[in-house]
Amino acid sequence: MEHSLTDLEAFARQFDTDKQAGQNEYLALYLEYFKSHGFKRDAPLRILEIGTNKGSSLRMWAEYFPNAEVFGFDITRRYEIPEVVTHPRVSTHLVDAGDPIAVEDECNNIGAFDIIIDDGSHDQKDMQVAWGVLFHYLMSGGLYVIEDIITGENWWDGNLYNKSKVTPTRNIIKQIEAGIPITKVDVIPEDEWDYIEKTMSYCEYRESPAIIYERHHPQMAFIGKKNG
Repeated sequence: MEHSLTDLEAFARQFDTDKQAGQNEYLALYLEYFKSHGFKRDAPLRILEIGTNKGSSLRMWAEYFPNAEVFGFDITRRYEIPEVVTHPRVSTHLVDAGDPIAVEDECNNIGAFDIIIDDGSHDQKDMQVAWGVLFHYLMSGGLYVIEDIITGENWWDGNLYNKSKVTPTRNIIKQIEAGIPITKVDVIPEDEWDYIEKTMSYCEYRESPAIIYERHHPQMAFIGKKNG
């Protein structure tokens, strides 16, 4: 079963996720990395997405990957649409991704993942806390994605998305990509950061072709985990 941007875009439109063309336009980038990681479309993948909202993206992944289990973490189910999230291979879990103990407890119950996507609160602290904890639950050869990393910088909307005033996630990603050593990340404990550095195979900053707010491209981070 071959990868197909046409199929993926069709499911995105059907379930109305903002990852689709005409909105954030992330899906071509996703397919590029799915292929580079060797993820087969019919493989029994385990996919976690932080931020369930209506359930649109969860259902899109479940339809596109016909043998995948898809998990969603969020602090509420109030926005879920039952006919979207009701699927035998989709489950949602009440978890605050900014609470490392809650994330660890839930992951210890449900296991590790091939693909982890953070499309949650977009708060800089939450992004980094989740990355620090969840990288331990990413399988060898897995893919970790952080969407919308533009949020939280002072010129954007730092008062809303970076109330803790941590180093913006985009700065960290671009520093890693440039090969500049990072000895400390504000909210990631030293042992977790050491683990990320030792097991990370690459870290890449990407922009989609879409234009939002008249002049900005939506931004993502793709982070691979070493095999073995």
